[in-house]
Amino acid sequence: MGLDVTVLLNVQQVAEVDTYSMHLQSFENSGTYLIHNLEYVKDRCTAFQGYCVGDEAMSFYVRSYTDYSEYRQSLAGLLSTTAEEVWDNPETYKDNEFYEQICFPDNEGTFDHIVSQRLYNAYVNNSLNALLELDKEDYILYIKFKDAFQLAAEGKGIVVYY
Repeated sequence: MGLDVTVLLNVQQVAEVDTYSMHLQSFENSGTYLIHNLEYVKDRCTAFQGYCVGDEAMSFYVRSYTDYSEYRQSLAGLLSTTAEEVWDNPETYKDNEFYEQICFPDNEGTFDHIVSQRLYNAYVNNSLNALLELDKEDYILYIKFKDAFQLAAEGKGIVVYY
């Protein structure tokens, strides 16, 4: 188990889907995604709600949830803080780069193109520090996330964690 990320472009809202009667495997492979976020991160995706479909532009496996939490620690380290500090003091850090990604569930949720643009800008602004400070695995992941947020931002798409 671990975190998967998919970027969808040409996103369209669709009528509610009867997931109860659908076999989970077919739902996961149908291209239909339930766009939802926990209450404390609802602002990460205001452009779309409910069920959406779109064209898959990019998809990648991040690693285990534990590894992803360590990656968020690395992002926070680029800003000379810790993920726990950001989680414990969201009002202090809400305007900082990477805030939306650090203070976000590690297992599911969605970023719309507006938040993706802010995150893409943070990735661009910190590219040199990332190259110098991150280990090889985290740097490869850094590039994947940068590319994902760029695609979603420029294509008015979404980045889905599942």
